[in-house]
Formats: sequence, structure tokens, C-alpha cells
Amino acid sequence: MRWHRLWPALARCRRAALAVAVTVKLARVLLLAPVVAGVGIYMRRKHSVRGDKNPPLVPLFIIGFLATMLVRTTMDLPEVFIDGASTVQTLLLSAAMFALGLGVHLRSIFTSGIKALLLGLVATLIIAAVAASGTVLFPPA
Repeated sequence: MRWHRLWPALARCRRAALAVAVTVKLARVLLLAPVVAGVGIYMRRKHSVRGDKNPPLVPLFIIGFLATMLVRTTMDLPEVFIDGASTVQTLLLSAAMFALGLGVHLRSIFTSGIKALLLGLVATLIIAAVAASGTVLFPPA
């Protein structure tokens, strides 16, 4: 096999696959807002909330995501702004992961039984293997 011809072809396929993946992800997220709004309307009709306060039809983070997506795709933003936004994104994601971790109760994990613990361990090992394989097979450019 002539590897020197294969790698450029694979690189072109990877760029094309990335373009399709980004388009699919954006379409999926774009459809998230009407689905969440529909579920919110359904829940308001079927289940009344005590008091006068109903939760918003669409959560604020979805509106914020749609707004930032529109700004990013319609405006040419300076690279300094994009770098700063990337840093803020990393910090907010880290804070969210930390908050999720605060909600974990170790006692309930250990009392769930050996099968649940083994399932978690196996799932973690599979995810780690897939991530490591992807990194080795498709290293960041």
C-alpha cells in the first residue's frame, strides 16, 4: 500500500467529516429550543405548579447558546475576543463539572452494590479506551 497517497486522502475525509459533524451538531442544538419549549408547554398544561411562578418555557442557557451561536456565525469577531471566550468557556465548564461532583454522595455510591460499581468501572474504562484510541488515531492538528 502506498501510504504517502493514503494520508492526504484521509486528511481530506477528516475535514469533510468534521464539516458534516459540526453541521449536524448545530442543527441538533438549534432544534433543542423548540423541543424544550414544547415540553415546557405540555408540562404547564398537565402539571400545575404551586404558586404563581412557572419555570421559563426555554431555559436561559439555551437562549444564551442560540444567541452566541448567531453572533459567532454572523459576525467576524476579533481573535482576542474568541480566545477570551474560549477561556471563559473552559472556566464555566470546569465550574459546572465541579458542581456536578458536589452533588455526588459517596455513601450512596458504595451502598448501590457491587454490580453498579462494576458497571461504572467498566463504562469508565471503555470511555477512556475510546478517547485514548481517538487521540492516537486522530491526533490534534
